[in-house]
Amino acid sequence: MLETMPALHSRSVGRRLIPILIAATACQGTTGPGGSVGIRVLRGGDQADTVLARLIQALVVEVRDSLGAPAAREIVRFEAIPADSPLYAPSLYVATLTQAGYGTLAVDSADAAGRASALVQLGLVAGRARVQVSAPRLGVVDTVTFTVQPGAPAMVLVLPQDTALGIGGSYSARGSVRDAYGNPRADPVGYSGLGGAALVSSTGMVTGQAIGRGTIVATAGARVDTAYVSVVPTGRIAATVSPRPGMPSGGVATLNLDGSSVTGVPSSSGDNEYLSWLPSGTALLEFSNGHATLIDFLGNRTLVVAPGTFAEDNWPSISTDGQWVYFRGDSSIGGPSDIYRVHPNGTGLERLAVAFAGDVTQPSPSPDGVHVAYAGGFGVRVFNTATGADSVVATSGYAPHWSPDGTWIAFNDNGVIKIVHPDGTVGRTLTPSTTYGWPMSWSPDSQWLIVEGGGTLALIQVSTDTILPLPYSSGMAEPAWKP
Repeated sequence: MLETMPALHSRSVGRRLIPILIAATACQGTTGPGGSVGIRVLRGGDQADTVLARLIQALVVEVRDSLGAPAAREIVRFEAIPADSPLYAPSLYVATLTQAGYGTLAVDSADAAGRASALVQLGLVAGRARVQVSAPRLGVVDTVTFTVQPGAPAMVLVLPQDTALGIGGSYSARGSVRDAYGNPRADPVGYSGLGGAALVSSTGMVTGQAIGRGTIVATAGARVDTAYVSVVPTGRIAATVSPRPGMPSGGVATLNLDGSSVTGVPSSSGDNEYLSWLPSGTALLEFSNGHATLIDFLGNRTLVVAPGTFAEDNWPSISTDGQWVYFRGDSSIGGPSDIYRVHPNGTGLERLAVAFAGDVTQPSPSPDGVHVAYAGGFGVRVFNTATGADSVVATSGYAPHWSPDGTWIAFNDNGVIKIVHPDGTVGRTLTPSTTYGWPMSWSPDSQWLIVEGGGTLALIQVSTDTILPLPYSSGMAEPAWKP
């Protein structure tokens, strides 16, 4: 009945006789010529040593029956209780005096004096360790406690390992020395910083100093650990979020770029895609359940296009002046598609006669409202609504997004984020890998893109190609930067 635990080291420890009377769960108050009924610790309880130490002093208990006499030949169980940690690991291991292997259960037979014994090896988790001692036939049980101390220093760990911060914002890095099993010790930790993005004090106070990526170095003797921080510009975004504390059903939330001030949008759980803000900042435009939809911050939803007009109206985007919603309209699911626009109140629906003869999608209007970028023929095209002229600006790509200043069109080319001027010149690749998705959004000053990729969000500084990950954003998608 033993689960074998390999011996890692053995140490002698101080010991003392502990005449503790442990109350029985049955026959309370019954006495006899030999003493009280129940289990009594004679030796080996309340010891302390480091992780995985094998205690030299065995745990010795005395068991007495309902008459108070020694319970000779009574079966006594020594069973390890899980540690006080989420790991649910044994807090210690036990063995009989005649067995070499340690496990979570040892069974002994009481001698003529009613005494039973077990060897104890402490577990991997520092803190309280406990063994339950019971004599099942007598119905008595109690617990003996030990203390597990951390082992020798093995590493330094600093938390958070990665986070985001605004300029002037601050937080306290939490560094600790750990043993080989991750148990924290009380050794002092020193701090320093690398790069100019964050100022790091010797006590671990991190302050955002300049937009960029900063490194925090924690040291204790020769042991070193590093953590990182993205110092981000000021801004607020909307995004879809996975279920989390405060938003158990997920849905749409708004938050600052440093991850602070998260506010959920009521009644927004479910299908929410291609988010963008109305220029007024009073509501969001999205694709939900097959149709272009407005959702305000009270959770009220309004269809942009009259029901029944299209089998599906998707990829909605709004003009800079807020007067038009551009979208792809499908007369049947999977059927031919065209680019349309309509006023947000559902009036003025019109089809744009783009020149490409085939399926078209993902419209993005220019800030002046004259041009519309769209995806067609596996590339990015631009249509002039005044003249009808149509041109190719990228032969490969999709999901175009026009910058607010009209200078660039950002798009995704097989997982890589690229930008190109509206006339098709001076194209440039912003990201080194093919892990990015379609959703993206420009900052109001056209200096940054927020993109989705690898399960989190990231900022890209267009002028330098600098990428700032937003570590708090795991499970977030469909980012939209507030105008």
